Amino acid sequence: MSPEEGPRMEAYALDVHAILQRSVASLYSHLVTRPTGRAVREAIESQLGELSRPALSLVDLSSVSVLDYSCADEVVAKLLLQESKSEGGVFIMLMGVRAHHRDPIDAVLERHRLSVVAETAEGGGFDLIGAVSEGDRALWRRIEARRRVPASEV
Repeated sequence: MSPEEGPRMEAYALDVHAILQRSVASLYSHLVTRPTGRAVREAIESQLGELSRPALSLVDLSSVSVLDYSCADEVVAKLLLQESKSEGGVFIMLMGVRAHHRDPIDAVLERHRLSVVAETAEGGGFDLIGAVSEGDRALWRRIEARRRVPASEV
């Protein structure tokens, strides 16, 4: 590996709907109570604890029909806060974020002063969401335009 490439990491997909089904024994695809969100987050954290570091975790929300603010706080914000403290690094990216997921996710991320990269389900593009400054947005646009940035330029 050359210094320009930086560290290699594996990407792991986590289907939130499947985790919800295993953790809460529900036939629904709704994340609507804090205890439900906590159970899902704890199951995700357990899976992330088994990963070699560094790792990229792709948290897939595409099959989640309803996401309320308390679950967004548990599953997204608290997960990001916890993993930001972990040694070696698990980087989290949200996948399948639909329009009705955005308000609760944005609100909790802004409250915790966090941001995350999210793939939008409708357009398939990527966006930086949450507590994002104009400088952050400008940097994100530059990264998106280049597609790949050598470690030496970061």
